Formats: sequence, structure tokens, C-alpha cells
Amino acid sequence: MRCIVDSCGDRGWEGHLWADPSVTHLRRLMRHVFEHPDEARRRGQQARLDIDSKYSIGNMGLTLRGHVDRIRELVRKKKLEQRREDL
Repeated sequence: MRCIVDSCGDRGWEGHLWADPSVTHLRRLMRHVFEHPDEARRRGQQARLDIDSKYSIGNMGLTLRGHVDRIRELVRKKKLEQRREDL
């Protein structure tokens, strides 16, 4: 992992961590896929099912809605606290 220095302007990436993948490890993984195509195919099919079920538009909508609801509640509480302080 390495720290990102955002040299392309303020896009919010500076300070985030970025993975530095191992080329040696990648070669081993690709060799395994080449030597075990049936396993690779099964894993790919399962990955697709997982993505389709866990990250469907409906599921992502529910997740996003939950985040928005929590943010609204935090804002509501903050405003209520501010009103109390102003009294």
C-alpha cells in the first residue's frame, strides 16, 4: 500500500491508500487459472451471481436509502441541539 499524492488537482484522493499489487503473485494466480479452467469458470459464475444479488439496483437503493435516512437524522438532531443552545 502506498499513500496517494494527488498531482492532478483536488479530486479528494490525496492521503488515501492505493494497493501496489505484486506482479509475481499475479503471475501465479494467472497460471492457476490457466491450469484449472473449470475452477476458474465456476468461480467466475459464482462471482456473477454474488454481484447480481448483492449489488442489484434494488439492494443498492435500499443501502443508499439507509445512509440518507441516517444522515437526515443526524442533521435533525444537530439542528435541535442548535435550537436548544440558542435559547
